[in-house]
Amino acid sequence: GINAEYMGVDELRQADPENPHVMKLQKDITDAITLTNNLIDERWKIIKQKEEEKYVIGSLCEAKHEDGSWYTVRIEDYIPPVDSSDVKKWLVSYLGYNKTAGCTIDQMRPYRAPPADRLVIGAPCKAIFNGQFFDAVVDQPTKKGTVWVTFKGYSTSEELPLTHMRLTNQKKAPNLMKVQREEARQQQLEQIRERKKVKLEKHKQRIAELDLEKEHTKKSWQHFSTSLAKKGKKAGMFNSKHPSSMFKTPDTLEGRVGFMNSGKGMTQQTTFSPISRPPGL
Repeated sequence: GINAEYMGVDELRQADPENPHVMKLQKDITDAITLTNNLIDERWKIIKQKEEEKYVIGSLCEAKHEDGSWYTVRIEDYIPPVDSSDVKKWLVSYLGYNKTAGCTIDQMRPYRAPPADRLVIGAPCKAIFNGQFFDAVVDQPTKKGTVWVTFKGYSTSEELPLTHMRLTNQKKAPNLMKVQREEARQQQLEQIRERKKVKLEKHKQRIAELDLEKEHTKKSWQHFSTSLAKKGKKAGMFNSKHPSSMFKTPDTLEGRVGFMNSGKGMTQQTTFSPISRPPGL
């Protein structure tokens, strides 16, 4: 490369220091090296400037912690350099940890979502609730970039953005059979909910039909009562020109007596005298 050429010309210069051709050649190579370095520096500044434009105040990204792990952070502010030897920094706050720190461009990177092959039902994780991380379990990832989790010990489920949860280190992936059983259980629960919904709709429809039937019966009875009233009758009564008792007996010797309104007097009760006991018994 150009550095190797410079080393070769430098050897010629040491062998013949006063040679004008060698001196000019060395100067040209030196200028070329300086120009190349300047172009590299300018290119690096442009790349660095474009990289810095990604990190604006209020946005989420990841920052490298002292333990070597990357954590989701929110950019709170810029920290300008103190002098020419200082570097530009960003003040970031770690989500769920109530901690802030100053990070350089080399300690930051855009947010990276958890791998899809690890974001499965039953995967252990830590999720943010009320600003702090709690142990949780993945219930179901969604297509809109969120995930349903259940917090351990609380039986509380929440839908959270992926930025508000962290998959914990696990020695092996969740058992496939357990995952399939959990998926089958979720499908079964969904089917039960659908059946209950259909049953409730049928029940409401049946109640409406019964109410309609009662209303129809009520109107029919009202119509019947109105018709009788117009004819001078009362509903539930049989009218006749000569009302008489249903217990009335014919006025003959064979007629039964003793009933009220039968037209006969009451039958006289036979009187019996008591039998006296003979003396000595």
